Amino acid sequence: MDRPNIPLNALRAFEASARHLTLSKAAIELCVTQAALSHQIRNLEERLGVALFRRVPRGLVLTDEGAALAPVLTSSLDIIATTLDRFSGGRYHEALHIGVVGTFATGWLIPRLAGFEAEHPEVDLRIFANNNRVSIPGEGLDLAIRFGDGSWHGLEAVRIMEAPLTPMCAPDYDRLEDWIGEDHLVRVVDLFVDELDLPALGFARSAPARTGRPGYHPAVLLKLFIYGYLNRIPSSRRLEREAGRNVELMWLTGRLVTDHKTIADFRRDNGPGIRRSCAQFVELSRRIGVLKGACVAIDGSKFRAVNSRDRNFTKGKIASRIAHLEADVERYIAEMVRVDRQEEGEVRAEKVAHLAKRYGRVRQHIQHLQAMGRALADAPDGQISLTDPDARAMATSARNSGMVGYNVQTAVDTETHLIVAHEVTNRGHDRDLLVPMAKAAKDALHRDEMHVLADKGYFSGRQILACHKAGITTTIPRPETSGNRLKGMYEKADFAYEANADIYRCPAGEALPYRYTTEEDGLELRRYWTSECGTCLMKSRCTTGKERRITRWAHEHLVEAARARLIGPTEPMTIRRGTVEHPFGTIKAWMGTSHFLTQRLRNVKTEIALNVLAYNIKRMVALIGVQGLMSALKA
Repeated sequence: MDRPNIPLNALRAFEASARHLTLSKAAIELCVTQAALSHQIRNLEERLGVALFRRVPRGLVLTDEGAALAPVLTSSLDIIATTLDRFSGGRYHEALHIGVVGTFATGWLIPRLAGFEAEHPEVDLRIFANNNRVSIPGEGLDLAIRFGDGSWHGLEAVRIMEAPLTPMCAPDYDRLEDWIGEDHLVRVVDLFVDELDLPALGFARSAPARTGRPGYHPAVLLKLFIYGYLNRIPSSRRLEREAGRNVELMWLTGRLVTDHKTIADFRRDNGPGIRRSCAQFVELSRRIGVLKGACVAIDGSKFRAVNSRDRNFTKGKIASRIAHLEADVERYIAEMVRVDRQEEGEVRAEKVAHLAKRYGRVRQHIQHLQAMGRALADAPDGQISLTDPDARAMATSARNSGMVGYNVQTAVDTETHLIVAHEVTNRGHDRDLLVPMAKAAKDALHRDEMHVLADKGYFSGRQILACHKAGITTTIPRPETSGNRLKGMYEKADFAYEANADIYRCPAGEALPYRYTTEEDGLELRRYWTSECGTCLMKSRCTTGKERRITRWAHEHLVEAARARLIGPTEPMTIRRGTVEHPFGTIKAWMGTSHFLTQRLRNVKTEIALNVLAYNIKRMVALIGVQGLMSALKA
């Protein structure tokens, strides 16, 4: 394959800019000016014939082509840098990664390293001290030295020596153990993480940093985060402080005090693994028989993002702000004319200069808003958020209010109140979310049939039909979209459908027969009306037209069955409200007024997963106790 003749400097300029998403930081990293960097990127775009960036206020946004090229370049440059690092001293050094138990490294391996390096100077030996668990691929090792009989499936084992083991412990270890009772919640966290297959869940071991931060096993950091969210300590800096002074964390992490940057990077880089760990706990609850899931309640709630309302822009907001600012401009101009006409001397000059300065600031603000309005033309959903680009303005239940945030969806079991499934989206409504949430809950519970309760915000004929085809029964109230009730007129609910005759019976007792079938927006609709409306004495309360027409969806029987369940003795909406709204209130109380700490949708999903896992652990402890949960984990 012919390789394109593209300058390496142009590729480095694009890679650094894609990583920082700002020219200023990329220029500092590469020790060039922003103009030179911009010139290199422009040349690369001309050679490739595509745009790699889209310029927006306060930074850059990758195009689809740029997003495809950036990770490939980053990986390639990292491989080149790693290879060049091995040519120290004028010779190529092969890196050999060895995992070894700490006691064996101290007593046997380290004293022999000098002789090995003298005999094999070409080998760059890198030693990782860890526990006795053998997971060579998951930990990125070439070989490992472990205690055992060598019967590890899929690995080739060679005996080095026979070593007698003598159990030892620090003088104060027993005292630390005494602080953690047998029914302490921290033991549940420790056992749960130890039972997870972390490499299979997608966790990667934290790599040592050049600044000296050691590489930690993902189990340590996952335990740290679960403990933190169980105790309302989600901040990486606070977790770092707690690890050095909190007895429970000392016991849980083996006295390891992890740097806050390592903690934060773990949450950022292992989002999918953390979300799968949350799903594993739900599966455990189902497997031991606590979670049945015959009926679940689905609801959504808005959570505040790290983005103020002033830094979120829509077409309406920009138009409103520009209108207010232009009114200020006219007021300043009128005030300057008045001062110029009525005032004299230094007083006039000072007032005019002050007003001119304020006028200039307002004009700059208007220009900024106009530029933002032009940038909105490229936004797919008509919104731009500057601090968290994925956050969106959303209406809330309070009148004339809203927030910039995310829509968090949960499916909660009505019997145990465990959160079965959850999702985070930046869509401000729930209409299209019934099917994905119901199917996610059904898959998590491994059920053939399931009953779902939801509020009227989820009502959609297509969604209800899709759930029915998937074996999911939905009970959802139909929203009142007509204003007839307020006008004292009859609604569609006042007309009774008689299935045997396929007619509607109006309040006056007249039959409305079927007339024809049509299709609107992909829905098959049947029309019913009668010609007797003209002589009816109740017509004024029924319609203002020639006759009252009733439209019936081809699958209206699903909606009618849901309505019949709604007015039944079980009061499903009361059950829904008492089931699904409590977890939201609890989690929001844990998170505080600011809600999320991280930015971007992928990181917000990880935060919610940790909160849901903490909630489910506490809920399971309330249901079966610490000892019961630990027995289930061991089984």
